[in-house]
Amino acid sequence: MAAPQALATLRNAMIYLLATVPARTRPEALEQLQLHPERAQKLIGISQRE
Repeated sequence: MAAPQALATLRNAMIYLLATVPARTRPEALEQLQLHPERAQKLIGISQRE
């Protein structure tokens, strides 16, 4: 896969994931994930260690 295709795939995946965050806009969804990194980790399937 060429670099532009890989970047487009990552971009599309992020847009899809952001759509699953309960927010009115994408910037609001990003802000929520910045304020709650544990939610961002859960969103992409990373479990937290205790």
